[in-house]
Amino acid sequence: MAYRNPNPNYPAALDLPVIQSYPDILTRLDGATVSLRAEWAARRAELLDLIQHYNYGYAPANPGFTVTTVLDRDAFGGKARLRSFDLVFNTLTGSPKVQILLAEPKTGGPYPLVCGMNRGGNQSLLPDADIPLTTGGNPVESVRGSRMEEYAFEMAVDRGYAMASWHCAEFCNDRLDANTFFAGYSVYDAIEGTTPGRHDWHILSAWAWGISRALDHLLTLPEIDAKRVAVSGLSRRGKATALAGALDDRITVTIPIMSGYGGVGPYRPDLAVSPHDVYGRHVWHNQAFGDFADTTDMTVWDTNIRRMPFDGHSLIACCAPRRVLVLGATSDQYGNPRNEWEMLTLADGVYNFLGFKGLNGAAYPNENNVVGNRLAFHRRSGLHGTTNAEWVAVFDYMDESLVSVLREADYRNTLVVSGQPASFALTKQPMPKITFTSQFDPFSASWLPTVAGSYRITARVKRTDGSVTDAGPVIVQVNAQP
Repeated sequence: MAYRNPNPNYPAALDLPVIQSYPDILTRLDGATVSLRAEWAARRAELLDLIQHYNYGYAPANPGFTVTTVLDRDAFGGKARLRSFDLVFNTLTGSPKVQILLAEPKTGGPYPLVCGMNRGGNQSLLPDADIPLTTGGNPVESVRGSRMEEYAFEMAVDRGYAMASWHCAEFCNDRLDANTFFAGYSVYDAIEGTTPGRHDWHILSAWAWGISRALDHLLTLPEIDAKRVAVSGLSRRGKATALAGALDDRITVTIPIMSGYGGVGPYRPDLAVSPHDVYGRHVWHNQAFGDFADTTDMTVWDTNIRRMPFDGHSLIACCAPRRVLVLGATSDQYGNPRNEWEMLTLADGVYNFLGFKGLNGAAYPNENNVVGNRLAFHRRSGLHGTTNAEWVAVFDYMDESLVSVLREADYRNTLVVSGQPASFALTKQPMPKITFTSQFDPFSASWLPTVAGSYRITARVKRTDGSVTDAGPVIVQVNAQP
């Protein structure tokens, strides 16, 4: 079925002009240049429409769901609360359900949230016999606790974050890997069946849609700070993460991990993986994408793929001015980190155009360093996959950018920050002699013991609506001024 009528002004795919390099994000489809910041909203809307029309497909409205809590108890030695929710889409044939696993610290809150899809089912994330088996692929006991590195739940709790995950196949099975994902009855099956329209959603769009549906529930919980929400995903789930970040403004930080083409990596073959890797994987995309890629003639493919009026940098730019942290691995055989860095540098111009710090002059980093600002990048040694190194980078970046995120929120004129060795009050007004800086944004503060050094602090913000948010811990450097 058609969820949106295609724009009649869009050319057929093979009538689009060949763009040898990468499309200029600030040039509209009709060739007009975006020269004023006020024009960006319309250009972003056009980009998102083009991306859905020619590539990912349009998704339906939310059909609604009911929520049942099936697990609610202590975890990790009593320092966390662990819950499992069933989202039941009971207006759909067969009432398919999605299970969300959530852990958060037991004290303080509301907490910043890091969430996203997993590959093996919720039972694979922790060796906990009470976590229900997935209803999608891998509904087996043998994988329990086998993929704990995919989402570092205990680390998240220790760092003061809530973490949530759900199995991608419960929203939509992945037809590319029938032995792993093609099992069970998904939400996509109930809505779409097997005959999506030419410009309708398919797997990546369905997963991105699923991220938004999960947030529909998670952001109603009083324990979750809806103004500090990060979404992550590895590989093909990272592709959907990038799309969700571009489409859903509730996402504060988008974290695609080794997503490659179809995510924040490029399609164009001068930087991308082998064209053969794209050919045959159209099941991730809508039918219209096949006009660019359905050929085994690599010369034809090279020309047609360059007709796409967008690329990986376009998804990143559509997140502006929200944050994007791209994670890679030096020897990743699927999502080459150099390619993804190139896409960040191209999207950086949009952040600068809008008056925000993107990469902030950063160069391609050495391994195990996070560089950038609202656009950030990290790579480690090794191959494709998620390790503890990714999660340390995520939480370090979130910690460092946390104060900046809170500054953007609506709060009263004082942010009281406590830490070691003493306390100080951070205000919006410039204070003499002492400068408080994070890696990302410098601003002034008063410091009771005027002692220079590096401090690990926790912040409490009181917003204008009266709500109080605990933030941190944050690593800051205090420099005494003469």
